[in-house]
Parts: sequence; structure tokens; C-alpha cells
Amino acid sequence: MNLEELGQVCKLTPEELVDEASRLDVASKNELTDNQAFSVIKNSINGYQTKLDAQLKDSIDYLTGFPGRNMFEGQIAQHHARFKRDPQKNSYGVLEYDLDHLKSVNDLLGHDAGDDYLRAFACAAREGVRDGDQWFRIGGDEFAAIIFDVNDDITLQLVEERVKEKTIEQFNLLIANWSDRTNKKTDKTLSNMGLDVSSGRALPNQDNDVLTIIKKADEMLYEMKESKGNKPISVIDIPVAFNEKVAGKFTLFYHPPKR
Repeated sequence: MNLEELGQVCKLTPEELVDEASRLDVASKNELTDNQAFSVIKNSINGYQTKLDAQLKDSIDYLTGFPGRNMFEGQIAQHHARFKRDPQKNSYGVLEYDLDHLKSVNDLLGHDAGDDYLRAFACAAREGVRDGDQWFRIGGDEFAAIIFDVNDDITLQLVEERVKEKTIEQFNLLIANWSDRTNKKTDKTLSNMGLDVSSGRALPNQDNDVLTIIKKADEMLYEMKESKGNKPISVIDIPVAFNEKVAGKFTLFYHPPKR
């Protein structure tokens, strides 16, 4: 077999074919020895693996270690196809979470604090589900999970609430850490800080499609978010030492809460 024929088998691009010819110092029409053919195949496999590694790296969020939206959409499509074939064997559910006030944290405390906020949720998310379940970061402050082996809404809701419990634990640790780093203690509660998550969930059925499932989870999430009133964090709610970062940048007004 010559290099040109082997290149077709290995699906080498014209540029890669030229590189191989130069590396082996052979013409594309020349017959290859067994060692040369093996070398071309090995290079082709290594090149393919390098491309896959690069694609995977690009699709993983460096901050949380979670895959992104494209992988979420691909994975849920695959799982839904399996579910359609055998709902009992391939049951799953979808959870969505949105971090409340990430923009306010970034604006008032800086992006390092915002990164801490995201990492704290990612840690809680991993603790709240089983090893086989899958997490994704699908937006700036949005996350989704595919939870396997759930057949009813009650079970899925229990997982949803467990993730929230772990989230509260992590957010309380985060607030304490922010205070310790500035050598200032604060008795501000989690609600005062505004660190919280809104969530939604959905189960598939034989009649709906992937977009319908995601839409249902979205709607539940945003309904919860709206029910909170989206009260923004103010500088008053931030530990005193952090106010030095924003001193002189804002004029503070007191707005009594709505009754």
C-alpha cells in the first residue's frame, strides 16, 4: 500500500499527507514498508487523540470543571433516545439551578468573589448527587444536571432539595471565609448576603421531546426566581471590610421593604 492509499484509510488531510511524505522522505505513490505504514497509522491515531483532547478541553469550564451547554444538549439527546426505547431501564430527570445575584457579587466584591461563588456551588452540586449523575455549566450563572434512575417527581425533588441543602452549607462557609480573609467577623445571614439558588426540575415522558423537558425545568426555575422578588444585594449587606472596595463609588439610600 502506498502513502496516498493509506492516507485515505486514515482520513488524512492533504496537508497531513504532505507532512507524512516529508517525514518519511517518500513520494505519495511509493509503496510503504511495514514499519513506515505502522508509523503513519500511529501518527494518525496520536493526531486524532490530540484533536479530541483539545475539543474536550474547550468544552470543559475551567472554573467548575463541568462540561458546557453543547455537551449538555448532546448528552440529554442521547439519554432521551435511550429512554424512548426503554423508559423503565433508562429513566432520568433534569435539574436546573441559577445562582441568585452573581452579577451583584461581581460588581460589589470583584470577580474573584464571583468565582468563589461559582466554585462553592459546584462543590455543593457534586456532593448533592451520586457519582454517575452528570453536571453541566450551561450559562454564566446557570447549571443543569442529568439525574439517572428516577421514575417519579418526588424522588427527583428529593435530589433537588439535597443539592440546595449542600449549597446552603457551602455558601455559609463562603461567607465565613470572606469575613476571615479580611479579619472581620460578620453576623450577616445568608439571606442578607443574597447568596442563594433558584431551581427547576422536569421528567421526560414518551410524548415530549428534549426541548419540552428543558423548557419545563426553565419555567419552574424562573417562577421560583420571580417569587423571591430578586431583591438586589446592597453594599449594606456586605461585610464591613469589603466596603472599602466600593467606598466612594455609590450613594446609599434606604428603601424600606414592601409589605
